[in-house]
Parts: sequence; C-alpha cells; structure tokens
Amino acid sequence: MSIMRKKKSSTLPAMNDDEKLLYALDIGASKLRLIAGRVDEPGHIKIVGFLESKSAGIVQCSITSMEMLTKSIASLILNYQNTFRVSITDIAVGVPGYYILAENHHGTATIQTGQITEDDIANAVTSARAGVKSSTDENYTTIHLIPQNYWTESSNLVQNPLNMFAKRLDVNVHIIGCNSMYMKNIESAIKMTNSEIDTTNVIYEGVAASYAVLTEQEKDIGVIELDIGDGSVCVSVFESNRQLVSFGIPDGGSYLTKNIAKAFSISMAEAERLKCTYGIAEPSRLDPKEYEDVLPLSDGSAPVDTYITKIALCSQIRKSLDSMLSIILQKIVEACGASLDKLNIGAGVVLTGGTAKLPYIEQVISERISRLAEDPTCRFLTISSKVRIGHPRDLSIFENAGDRRAVSDTDSAVAVGLLRAARFNEMNQLSKNDADDGDSNNPLKKVRNFFKHWAEREL
Repeated sequence: MSIMRKKKSSTLPAMNDDEKLLYALDIGASKLRLIAGRVDEPGHIKIVGFLESKSAGIVQCSITSMEMLTKSIASLILNYQNTFRVSITDIAVGVPGYYILAENHHGTATIQTGQITEDDIANAVTSARAGVKSSTDENYTTIHLIPQNYWTESSNLVQNPLNMFAKRLDVNVHIIGCNSMYMKNIESAIKMTNSEIDTTNVIYEGVAASYAVLTEQEKDIGVIELDIGDGSVCVSVFESNRQLVSFGIPDGGSYLTKNIAKAFSISMAEAERLKCTYGIAEPSRLDPKEYEDVLPLSDGSAPVDTYITKIALCSQIRKSLDSMLSIILQKIVEACGASLDKLNIGAGVVLTGGTAKLPYIEQVISERISRLAEDPTCRFLTISSKVRIGHPRDLSIFENAGDRRAVSDTDSAVAVGLLRAARFNEMNQLSKNDADDGDSNNPLKKVRNFFKHWAEREL
C-alpha cells in the first residue's frame, strides 16, 4: 500500500471528474468504521479519509438499543466531518450475514429481435426472482442479484451475452435478500443522526470482504471467504467466478469470549482481555514450559480461588473454534448437496475480520478442512487445506487520511470492500435509488444501466 502525499490539511483532496467520492460505514459489534475513497476503473482504491470508533447498542450483530447505536454513529460521523471538513450526503452500509438469505434461481428471456440486448439480459436476470418463495419475499428485501452463468442454444459458456445472436437466453442467478426490519432499523439509525444523509447502498458484508481481498484467480479455481468479526461470521463461496453460497452465523470473536467467560466464571471483559493478550488458536504451539503458567486476573470478577492456566485458556479457544467451524462447514456441505454440483475449492479459505488475527487460526482451520475429506457425507465438496489471512489489496492512502495500518488490516476488509462494491457492483447490488422508481425489488433499470456502462467501457 502506497502513501499519497498532499498538503498538511485534513480537507479531502479534490476529485477527478471521472472518480466519484464514495463513503461507506461498517457497523460492527465492537467497532464502527467510516471510510471515504475513490475507485478507478481498474479497481484501485485511493483512501482519502478513515476513522473508527467503538460501537454501542449492538451485540453479536443484534441491535440492543437504537438510542445507543444512533449516538455512536452520530458521534463518528460528526467527528469525521469535522476532521476532514466534509459534508456527507450519501453512504454505503454493510449488512452482516446473519440477516441475509441467499438462494440460487434460474431465469430466462425470449429474444424477440434475435440479438441479445441490455433489456433481454435484464429480463432474464430479474425473471429469476420468480423462484423466490413468497414468504421469503415478504420478510426480505432483495439487495443483490448476482448472475452466475449464462447460456444460449449455441453456447453453454457465456460470460457476457450482450449482442450475441440467440432465440433464448438462460441465466443462473445468486439472489441475496436482507431482513427488511434490520435494514429499516439501520437506515433509521443513520437518518436519525442526520436527516440529510441517504443510505444509498446496502451491501452484504460477505460481498464487501470478497471485493476487498479475493483475487480473480481464487474466485476462478474456487475459494471460501470467511469474515470472522466480533459479533458474526459472513461466509461466501466462489467457484468458476460464480458466487454460489452466502450465509452468516451470529458467532464470531465474542462467541469465543463468551465461552471463555462461562468456562472460567469470569466477566466478558476479563475473558476478552485474556483472549487477546494470551490466547492462541492451537494449544500445541505453546512451549511446554508455558502450559501451567497461571494468567493474571485483573478486574476482580472471578471467585477468589479461580486460576486459569495458559494451556486451559488456549484449549478452550480451540474447542470453541472447532464448534464454530463445524457449523460453517456443515452449512456449506448442505448447500452443495441441496442445489449444487460437486464443488472443488482449489484456493482453500481466505480469512478476514478481527478474529483472523488470532495466532495459528490458519492451522486450526486447515486441519479441520483436512478432516472434512474423511467424512462420507461431504462427497459433494472438496476443499484445499490452504488458508491465508486476507488484507485489503490495491490500495493507496493520502497522507493525513487516517491510520494507514488500520486501513490495511484484515479487520478493515469489509469497510474497504464496501467502497469497491459500491463502485463496481452496479448490476448485482440494488440501491435505494431503485426504490425511487417505484418498486424497491425491481432492478430492471439497474441491470440495464449496468450493461450500458459495461458496453461503454469494454466495446
């Protein structure tokens, strides 16, 4: 990541005519992150402002107090606007995987003119929504329509069908919906901070993290993106450049902390301190001389006779991680067996989020994946045991734009990815502007505009 120098002022630098300044807000259980940047055509991000602060009113991705959440967001936005001397009018916001529901559906369109147009593609993609159950449609608002693959009567491997000759166009679409009540609460919290701020884009955090850290090669040969935050885990599975599986669970770093607190009868604050200061994911990596080291307790929450050894702490962390990973892998296996052909995930797993910084977590996940190969119920799925920690890629940051180490850290993947997703995900992501056209779940105009812009860039 390079540093771009500018005058010693916190005012955001002037933007080029072809680069729109984008704002994004990552609402986590432990931190709020507000970021601004410009994304050029190749996808490079120029970060021009970044601030983070503690969040409040949200626990394990559940809103516990609208008042506290609104105050914490308002404080960050006010601080940001004063620091960088800007006025924010629109912002992209992330949604944790626990509040999304994803399905794969087939769509089709008859080509009236014999040559595929933008409208034909839009009709095929949007027709896939007909397969969404009415009960699901009532409780979830569609935020992403992600085409997986197209085919016509003459080709089964169509990447972009625009201007091809055909009588019929078929498409498989990955449809992601967001819990409508959660979406309204987040939009309301932001609006309550400042009525002038519009929540223009609502983006699944798994999509954002993938945009931030994954390479095209990884998505081609197959990869699982795990964003393990403090309050939730977002999972996205790719193969042959198709997003096939998306889901989340309400467990993350706080799940490990809670299990430590319960196991040793200590407070959550003390458990978090021990985890971050002394914890590692793989107990076997400890020096045997450290096994019986008694860890200091600082807040007086534990019973008088309580003592915790380092090996006991790390064993509890490993046990909790195994439990979390079993749930995640089982959900992936179920998705593959239910609606997908056999998948070969050649690039393994890419980890992001604060919990990805837990020492030796890569080894634990790699070992758990290796055991998966021995399970006969997993015949639909082959996963490479390769695991890497993902950091936001293709970045530069202006001097005085914020903590550059924090921006490039793995737990900033969602915040950075929201910018790239808002810039390039025109077709796949439905913005609130679509609602202004009458139907918030009708992306026909959005899809048509995407292919118009694509044609202008590529043809």
